Amino acid sequence: MKASLVLGAGRGLRLEILERIKRSGVGLSVKELSAELGMSYMGVKAHCSVLASEGCVASFRRPSSTSSGASKGRPTMIYRISQSGERLFSEPESDFPSLLLQEASTLYGPTAAQKILVMAFRSLARRYTSIVGVGTPIERALLFAKARDREGRMSEFINGNPWEIRESSLLNKRLQLDFPEICTLEAHLVSEVLGLPILREETQGMVRFRPS
Repeated sequence: MKASLVLGAGRGLRLEILERIKRSGVGLSVKELSAELGMSYMGVKAHCSVLASEGCVASFRRPSSTSSGASKGRPTMIYRISQSGERLFSEPESDFPSLLLQEASTLYGPTAAQKILVMAFRSLARRYTSIVGVGTPIERALLFAKARDREGRMSEFINGNPWEIRESSLLNKRLQLDFPEICTLEAHLVSEVLGLPILREETQGMVRFRPS
């Protein structure tokens, strides 16, 4: 993830704020962030202002509402990730991985790239399977999300009906465009590791894995 390289002084706290906004999927207010971080309102607001001036987040006003859904009071200022901010959480847009696979196809035939990708995902599946063990699908999903999060995928398990795994750090877009089958292979990987059919969805800069 590139965010830690570009946030300047105070980047530790700003990165934490940016990650929490990113993980939320819908944006957070300064009040929500200050409660999560255990920081003062004004301290969080100052960091959000810097992130906004750097183009990492965008602000909008969310109407306040009562329990019945009627609008009431002043709208709440919400910060969410901007397009520039999203790029901080994507893998580098290098052409090199795609170039390697294209050259493999040139040298060894049109199916070479597909075979390499399949072999790579099988290797990953074996590694993750050794990490998650033989528990229930939910137990394995929790351990899988933790393992992916340690790798920088910003992964977290969300309990619910159905439960899901959310990841906020996306695949290399160049690689995904040139080899779109990589998304299906990733879904198969998660299915194999968790031991049940998994649906992969990518929306609003976030990937979701849930039981299909």
